Amino acid sequence: MKHNRQLRVFFVTTVVFMFAAVGTAALAVPAIADELEDAEDSPEAELDNLKLDGTDLEANDVTIVQDADVNITVEVENVDDQAAEFDVQFWMGQDPDKITVYESKTTNKLEPGETEKVTFTEVTDGLAAADDYDVIVQAADDVIFAEDTLDVEGPQSEFSNLELDGTDLKAEDVTITEGDDKEITVEVENVGDQAGDIDLRLGIDQNASFTAPVGFKTTSELEPGETEKVTFTGVTDGLSAAGDYNVRVSDRPWTGSILAEDTLDVEGPQSELDNLELDGTDLEAKDVTITEGSDEEITINVTNAGEYTGDFDVHLHILGDRRRSLTATTSELEPGETEEVTFTEITEFLPVADDYDVEVFTSDDSVLAEDTLDVEPGLESELDNLELDGTDLEANDVTITIGDDEEITVNVTNAGDQANKSVVEFRIGQNISDGEVDWYRSMPTSELEPGETEEMAFDIRYGLFGVRVADDYDVEMSTGNDTILAEDTLDVDAGTVPAIDNLELGGTDLEANNVTITEGDNEEITVEVENVDDQVSEFDVFLSIAQDIHDEQAAVLEGKTTSELEPGETEKVTFTEVTDGLAVADDYGVAVLVQDGYADEAVAAEDTLDVKPGPESEFNNLELDGTDLEAEDVTITEGDNEEITVEVENVGDQADEFDIDLMIGQDISGGDIDVSEGKTTGELESGETAEMTFTEITDGLAAADDYDVKVSTEDDVVLAEDTLDVEADEDDGGNGGGSPSPSPSPSPSPDPESELANLDIAGEGDDATITEGDDEDVSIDIENVGGQGGMFTVDLFIDNGEEVAVSQDVDDIADGEEVTVTFENVTGDLDASDSPFDVTVEADDDALKGDLEVDASPELELTDLKLAGTDLEAEDVSITEENDSEITVDVENVGGQADDFDVELFIYGDDPADGPEIEQTETTDELAPGDTETVTFTEFADDLAVADSYDVAVSTEDDDILTEDTLDVEEEDGDDGIPGFGIAAAVIAVFIATVVLRYRN
Repeated sequence: MKHNRQLRVFFVTTVVFMFAAVGTAALAVPAIADELEDAEDSPEAELDNLKLDGTDLEANDVTIVQDADVNITVEVENVDDQAAEFDVQFWMGQDPDKITVYESKTTNKLEPGETEKVTFTEVTDGLAAADDYDVIVQAADDVIFAEDTLDVEGPQSEFSNLELDGTDLKAEDVTITEGDDKEITVEVENVGDQAGDIDLRLGIDQNASFTAPVGFKTTSELEPGETEKVTFTGVTDGLSAAGDYNVRVSDRPWTGSILAEDTLDVEGPQSELDNLELDGTDLEAKDVTITEGSDEEITINVTNAGEYTGDFDVHLHILGDRRRSLTATTSELEPGETEEVTFTEITEFLPVADDYDVEVFTSDDSVLAEDTLDVEPGLESELDNLELDGTDLEANDVTITIGDDEEITVNVTNAGDQANKSVVEFRIGQNISDGEVDWYRSMPTSELEPGETEEMAFDIRYGLFGVRVADDYDVEMSTGNDTILAEDTLDVDAGTVPAIDNLELGGTDLEANNVTITEGDNEEITVEVENVDDQVSEFDVFLSIAQDIHDEQAAVLEGKTTSELEPGETEKVTFTEVTDGLAVADDYGVAVLVQDGYADEAVAAEDTLDVKPGPESEFNNLELDGTDLEAEDVTITEGDNEEITVEVENVGDQADEFDIDLMIGQDISGGDIDVSEGKTTGELESGETAEMTFTEITDGLAAADDYDVKVSTEDDVVLAEDTLDVEADEDDGGNGGGSPSPSPSPSPSPDPESELANLDIAGEGDDATITEGDDEDVSIDIENVGGQGGMFTVDLFIDNGEEVAVSQDVDDIADGEEVTVTFENVTGDLDASDSPFDVTVEADDDALKGDLEVDASPELELTDLKLAGTDLEAEDVSITEENDSEITVDVENVGGQADDFDVELFIYGDDPADGPEIEQTETTDELAPGDTETVTFTEFADDLAVADSYDVAVSTEDDDILTEDTLDVEEEDGDDGIPGFGIAAAVIAVFIATVVLRYRN
């Protein structure tokens, strides 16, 4: 046996030294050193019989096919004089500096002298194709080190002839025009020893990072040595005008690639910016001071410095405590032509402050004037009468219901001796003094004469980007000279909420009873929802199952929507297929949240659901006529009808029956099977054992040596290799009546061996980038490169198992066979803030490592909702019916990934419950992080009837803008002016319009 104290010390010292050197890949190995140092005080364990699908890994080399899913087992005996549990730790790697699989399990509490078999599953199915994996197991003060014992076999790619429209990109530079759709082709050869298809990806980038591949293809199944030409189309028409693009094609496991550097140029219009000015003053050269409330022009010259005609989107940002943004588009500019772009209606909203930055940019150029703009007070203002619907907020606490159409007003008086404007800032937050602001708006006054007073009115916005149900909101109004802060003055309650009753699992009340289910059971959870309001409504119902239902990380999270319920009507909502994935654990909580717009109600049953292990079988005493086939070889005569028996114990917690398969063959792992028979036990209680007897199964075996005998269930396998010899019957021809010839000495049989290849993370090879929340697969090819078939286990670890640690077993991979092992949906819980991640896949004899970047998801922010150039959030607008005015909104990708976005326009009439009068959707171009685009909606007025007070809203998955009572449609001979700020709509308008927006988001 290869494990002893000296070996343990050597192993621990080597591995700890290795991890001290590499720093970041600590797995959990230092804990071994700590445990061995304290071994004198810890219960002692002894390890034995380290096996892969029944093959002794200390005595035999094993070869598996890549992605094979096999079991590795080890027996743990308590050799101490006290009962104890033992942590059993498992490692696989090609060398101490290539530990790629780690897993840990804990035994049951073992009495002195008691032994338990510990099974590691799914630990080899992600191993890269390679030879000589080590398998290491440690428990308490004992270690088994099976060195160079596992090989993983597995197609490989080699690339040539990377071409664009027939031109060799590695030999020549190529120039195309912006918008051209050119074909890129590459030849790929399978230079491996296994047939298979190969996943390819194409990247075109200027910095060779290739973070966003532009094309994906998969070859047909290629035999070793076979070549295929692969064509990518639709991959160049989205490239912007620029030089020196790199082109690379790689297989998605990143084992092979071809790169043409700085080989592709794209020609098109190119913008150049100059002369950033405010009312004629160069903002890059001089600081400028303006008066609050003044509407100043900001201009920039845009020149087409390219060789092609085109227009340009020009974006303006004014950056202070908050960002104000506008976007304009030039006309079509000829090469060399210059146009002055003018931005207005933006500075009048800037509050008093120093050192605003002014930035203008296009996709090609940018100009930034830092700390260049100061805004000084316009008048000596005094604030008074901070009120909500007539109630003094400085003197009284006020409670409102979320969704109510409320106005907060303040009086602004010109206390100076000069007429001028002021900008009023409005804030609501639970701790404004510490910068916690939930809703903000700024608005200029009209020009006030000395002593003149104006009442400024602001609406409250509710929801994700506004005010929510909570107590003690602060309300603040401020100008450049004065501030009113009413602290802890505003409470927001939920109003009428739906009623919830009868939260049940399989008909059992979860609030009143604890319920136990078996792992894998698929039970229904139901809840009754009653509409206790006086309005017809539907409700969103969300189910959460977690061991801590107050934790955001739920094991199950699912949502449903009721039908429309009349007042007083009740509906039972049923959730199916929600429990079958729960891990074995006690005290799951079950919670249901019901929402109707802003109103919600929840019911929670804490620590109410236990998930117990199901039945599990374990074999003992595999015998032929009383002889232990795992301990001794047995010889029988050809034609003998011998009994084979095995004991099956239910070591699980649930009663069940078990299907048992018996096989006899000279190479079972390689598929050479002569006898196959199945039996089913009766129902075995937990801890109960049955002896199963197979009869009349050996009489058909031909005379030969070294038959294998294997029995298996879903949970356990016993493989007695080369244990049964069948000799010829002397009375049946024999050897001419003389003595039988001795059987030839059997030659040693090679062992299965795993080799890993083609680590594929999220379809991008071994160096992948995904977006936060993407639940991607990790796959790997495993090949059995040994001399005989066998079972293998493949492990996947992300960040050394701290984020993800899963295993798969691969059964019966024949010599030379290759399989693909896929770990499904393993990246969904990774946090972009912890990126990058190490990805390690290990098999019995091999391991591969990869890298995974998780980028923050794309996110859109909306600003500057305008109709015919007028800010709909600041002013009401009147248009005539069948008017051809446009509604525009600026959108910016404030997330961490490029993407295109759907932007929806909704226009609601007097009764939003009837749904929108107008509903349009526009899709942006692909926006890189920080890119801005103006989205335009046209031809909407034709379908609007003459009426006052339309609500206008735009919405995306991430943001929305809702303006209430902001659009009037008049007859064609009516007044087309812009009146002052309209009176807020009725409660139902705000409530339902916002619900629709939130529901669509």
